[in-house]
Amino acid sequence: MRRNHVELTGHLGADPQQRTSAKAVIVTARLAVNNSYTQGGALKERTDWFSLVAFGRVAEALQRFTKGERIAVEGRLQTDVWDGEDGKRHERVEVVVLRVEAAARERADQKQAEDDAPGAATSEPTAEDILF
Repeated sequence: MRRNHVELTGHLGADPQQRTSAKAVIVTARLAVNNSYTQGGALKERTDWFSLVAFGRVAEALQRFTKGERIAVEGRLQTDVWDGEDGKRHERVEVVVLRVEAAARERADQKQAEDDAPGAATSEPTAEDILF
């Protein structure tokens, strides 16, 4: 079975941009997704940026959000390939948004639970962390 599915929650880096083609309304946006991890005992932050593209009704829904708003998207990854004015071939991986919604603010305890989930980078527990 082939599966191409992505779910992201983050903040819009700018207002979504709309254009119209002969076939549909197209909206593009950039989504900033923050990740925290522990390295050498220090908490580090990393922001990854994702290109979003939406069509039709999903595009209209994405267009309603503005810069800085926290949103959740579901979609699939797609590689966009084009020849630039410089004659070079360019590629970009983007998320084709199939569903978008406003995302609630993350509570500190919820974020900590996600950070402590299996597979998350964590430091060793201290004596204070161990419950008896």
